[in-house]
Amino acid sequence: GFSSVVVSFLVGVYYNMVVAWCLYYLAISFAERPGYADCPMVSQLNATNHTVKVPLHECTLAGSTQYYWYREALDISTSIEESGGLNPYMTAALVVAWVLVFGITCKGVESMGKAVYFTAIFPYVALIIFFIQGMTLKGSGAGVAHMFRADWPKLASAQTWKAAATQIFYSLGLGFG
Repeated sequence: GFSSVVVSFLVGVYYNMVVAWCLYYLAISFAERPGYADCPMVSQLNATNHTVKVPLHECTLAGSTQYYWYREALDISTSIEESGGLNPYMTAALVVAWVLVFGITCKGVESMGKAVYFTAIFPYVALIIFFIQGMTLKGSGAGVAHMFRADWPKLASAQTWKAAATQIFYSLGLGFG
């Protein structure tokens, strides 16, 4: 019983961090040009000793979205030996996430029921909107066709089934006791 409580607490803390990441991305999505749209440009001397703007090398290797996630959003340190300190934007998003959780739970079961109505219906509304918008994009037909095309050698792999079983056990909460 004690183990189940500890695991539930740790999973709750982790999920609240995921909510904070979502709030962070919601906040930056209102920017005119989000930071993950392009790689940052740096000045560099070319062969003729003229300064030109080129994309940051690390960003071109990883891609603009991955670079933004690790270097801008998370602001990770270069090694595990360095703590890196607190990222003020992520810290603020986490505080807002905890305030939301507190605000929903402090009023009791009635307010939690209202929150459940929103959190149960809104993802479906958002998915329908994303589906309609995605189907209007160029090449969407090829993407849908790829989704329904099975990769039989990958399905025969034990690693694939292990990953699927791990996801099912985690998502169903069977490990909670």
